[in-house]
Amino acid sequence: MKAAVLYGPGDVRVEEVDEPEPMPGEVVVRVLATGICPTDLRKFTGARKIERPLILGHEVAGVVHEVGEGVQDIAKGDRVAVYPFLYCGQCHYCLRGRVNLCTRLGALGAAAELGQVYPGSFAEYIRIPSRNVYRVGGAVSMEEAALAEPLSACLNGNLSCGIGLGSTVAVIGAGPIGLMHILLARAAGASLVIASDLMEHRREKALEVGADFALNPLEVDVVKEVKRLTDGVGVDAVIVAVGGKAEAKCTEDALKMVAKTGVVNIFAGTWPTTLMQIDPNTIHYAEVKLTGSYLSTPEHFKKALNLITTGRIKLKNIISHIMPLDQIEKAFNIALSREALKVEIKP
Repeated sequence: MKAAVLYGPGDVRVEEVDEPEPMPGEVVVRVLATGICPTDLRKFTGARKIERPLILGHEVAGVVHEVGEGVQDIAKGDRVAVYPFLYCGQCHYCLRGRVNLCTRLGALGAAAELGQVYPGSFAEYIRIPSRNVYRVGGAVSMEEAALAEPLSACLNGNLSCGIGLGSTVAVIGAGPIGLMHILLARAAGASLVIASDLMEHRREKALEVGADFALNPLEVDVVKEVKRLTDGVGVDAVIVAVGGKAEAKCTEDALKMVAKTGVVNIFAGTWPTTLMQIDPNTIHYAEVKLTGSYLSTPEHFKKALNLITTGRIKLKNIISHIMPLDQIEKAFNIALSREALKVEIKP
């Protein structure tokens, strides 16, 4: 089969590799759609070093091609989306239902590397434990179903903020992840959603998917504008959906625009590590909660997939590019340019 193998920074090659065979308890899935994640891009650029050649990719949907011994709940031909994380089920966090924090967390496509790593979805076929695949119902496209994983991570973040009916929300960053946060906030019943992004096409898309306002940080003081739009109160929740060097400053701003008793969620990771300055009084006297969210659990994934298949969350409009596997290097560079929204590969 064809697969895209990463050998080092900028060195990705589409090659013929052995087609996987299912071990007991596993299935082989024919990949029909797979998304490019910032985790993949960090390895492609060399921001995260790799120790060996890797097949990346972990946002994936497809059709079950083969079923291993002992698998009874999934059949050949089923349309499925894949929860890509592999957890031990025995550590302190797994026993508390927080498998996303497993001390031996592994994943498809090296999306997590503390435990077992399976070859990823930038290939024609993948193998994965059967417990990690979920049937895709309805007429939803495989391209949308492939985004159940990033949507489930956003759902984890939204739930940690307690967003519900009448909530006021600010989302800093209107890339694919920020757009998902906006969609989820609206679905949860938020009465006001304010987005912020440097790029015009992303601000326009934020308004299209449900934001009431989309602010340009180069033209307005976002903190002052959020306060003005909330009669000086601030918003109930701020989601920082910006990674990299800008994340620290964005989080500092988030703490200035959140209402008393509100929540600031640091959603994105930052590479390399960066530091921020926080006045503890900001949190103490206003009873503000500063929290993070990382990946998702199978329960989050199941809920996110249901939101997609029932049409409650529509993701088609945030997919800007669908490209063949043979053009994966070009697809990576398009995703890095930030001119795109969500970029997907169709092997």
